[in-house]
Amino acid sequence: MTVRYSELKKKDVLSLETGKNLGRINDLVIEEKNGKILKIVVPGRKNGFLGCENVEIDYSRITKIGDDVILIGK
Repeated sequence: MTVRYSELKKKDVLSLETGKNLGRINDLVIEEKNGKILKIVVPGRKNGFLGCENVEIDYSRITKIGDDVILIGK
């Protein structure tokens, strides 16, 4: 199965541990040498006037990429 970044960023990221909606992917961390995705980046908590802190989640924690959501395990 292949998925484009443009499709990934439209899906909500849900934590299986807490049941929280973590938001949508706003960036990826990719290893330069082989192009492997290392982490997905989602918006974190709001930080006053500065916007919000991003949260990096290891790509290995993705348990399922569905039609509408991405599920994150431990």
